[in-house]
Amino acid sequence: MKETAQRGLIQNMGSAIYALCFTGLVAGVSLVDALLRPTQKRDWVDFRIIGPRLDPALSVYFYLCLVGSAVALYRWGRGKERALIAAVFAGILLSPAQEFSPSAAIAINYVHAVGDAVAFLISMNIFLKFRATKGHPSADG
Repeated sequence: MKETAQRGLIQNMGSAIYALCFTGLVAGVSLVDALLRPTQKRDWVDFRIIGPRLDPALSVYFYLCLVGSAVALYRWGRGKERALIAAVFAGILLSPAQEFSPSAAIAINYVHAVGDAVAFLISMNIFLKFRATKGHPSADG
């Protein structure tokens, strides 16, 4: 019995186009944020509307969910998809460290912008591979 299902996150031309558009939008926003507003410090997650006692607990829970999602997506991806996931989540997973100092917040904004730009270039490469093979996934991932 021949297995026809490919493993990985980006399996067809539609998902390659979605990844390209998503990473392009995120890269554009994070580059503008890092270059035009480098000193602006924000809470990475704001649950203050719920109450002061639940704010730290919900922040930790949300962060642990993000870490779990990053690990699951990384394990699910293959080849270049893993590099794409690592680049997207690099700035996101460092975001809680912005609370320690303003200089850390600025540095993490730049890390986030560079990671998103790298993710866009990787998704562009994956899209061009799909386009070169007429929509069929390549064997090298």
